[in-house]
Amino acid sequence: MSVPIASAGAGDLDEFESLMLLRIISQSRTIRRHLELFHLMQGDVQSFLPHEILISAWGDIRGGDHWFDVTSGLPGMRTDQLNGCNVGSLLTDLYTRWLEHGRQPLLLESGEMARLMPHALDCALKELLLKMQGTVVHGVHSARDRSDTLYVAASTCPMVPAGGLERFRRIVDLVIAQIDMAFRHVAGLEHLTREDRGVSTSGTDVLTNREREILSWVARGRTNVEISQILAISTFTVKNHVQRIIKKLGASNRTEAAASYRLGDLPAGARGGSTRALPVAGETGITGKPL
Repeated sequence: MSVPIASAGAGDLDEFESLMLLRIISQSRTIRRHLELFHLMQGDVQSFLPHEILISAWGDIRGGDHWFDVTSGLPGMRTDQLNGCNVGSLLTDLYTRWLEHGRQPLLLESGEMARLMPHALDCALKELLLKMQGTVVHGVHSARDRSDTLYVAASTCPMVPAGGLERFRRIVDLVIAQIDMAFRHVAGLEHLTREDRGVSTSGTDVLTNREREILSWVARGRTNVEISQILAISTFTVKNHVQRIIKKLGASNRTEAAASYRLGDLPAGARGGSTRALPVAGETGITGKPL
């Protein structure tokens, strides 16, 4: 059963916890390397949010074209070791559920995680997640560019501390906000490219379906703001896609990238000028109810 966890202030913290939170705030502002991020997650953060695996996802999460990083001390739990593991499918489901609960933190029990686990997720991550006793799903929403960053913290121990669930609910949002600040200071790890997987990368074949869709609108002269409205994604996400498109195509700017566009490369749904809007909450069949 999923539990929406309401946001709260810091008034629930005792003196010792307040000092730990201040240390986390101080450390999160200075994080610049993955190793420093790892030490932060394994340090004071564990007192508030105990976990063995922390997954961060950003980009077009619901559209399935996003990035992720894994922070964990467990063997085999490294970002570059999970390529081809279909982690994206699970993250999309968890993100959708989080949206359906109004972007409030969720606490998932082990049985519910097992039901959510996609069959295609066949790797060490699946085996470990099935052993977890609790998973917190929460994110940070930017009202300015409408982007979301999702965090999934899984623990082999019960996630609810001695203080009780209500108190836990009021603290999680504070801690996730600081975790997000730390993650934003560190560049995401590079995932395997199509060349690494032995896939042909000629022309716009290097682009994902979403990137080709966005490139088609760039070629039509649409701005990032207009594309974000057409595809129902944030301007920040469109900007990131355009930058990746330019880099993949070896272009110097969006005009050169658009010049490499060919109608035959366009996804079927975009050839006639139609748009593929992202589904709204509730259309995916993923539901959840509060305790």
